[in-house]
Amino acid sequence: MDVIFPVEYRFGDNPTDGIGGPAVDDAGTVYIVRDEEVDEDWPDGNYEAPMLVKKTTLAEIVAYCLDGWRTHDGYTEDDHVPASDALAAALRAAADMLDAGKRPNV
Repeated sequence: MDVIFPVEYRFGDNPTDGIGGPAVDDAGTVYIVRDEEVDEDWPDGNYEAPMLVKKTTLAEIVAYCLDGWRTHDGYTEDDHVPASDALAAALRAAADMLDAGKRPNV
């Protein structure tokens, strides 16, 4: 299985989602897709199975975490604050990686 950001295919002359569907609107969309070259990704050798296994967004994943960490007052429970801080730092670091990967203006 592979995890991709289909926003990559949204730009250009023929916008798609990278697997034959329409381009995604949410840049944070995440697809889990079968790898065409890995037999184990295709249950019982069924190569007719859909390539897309799961579709979600970064916002949905974070909302799911927050939902599980929330107390009755709507805020993150103290026990989950370290996990929340670590996840926030990891997401910021990933965004920094994206920015660092761009050619600097010369």
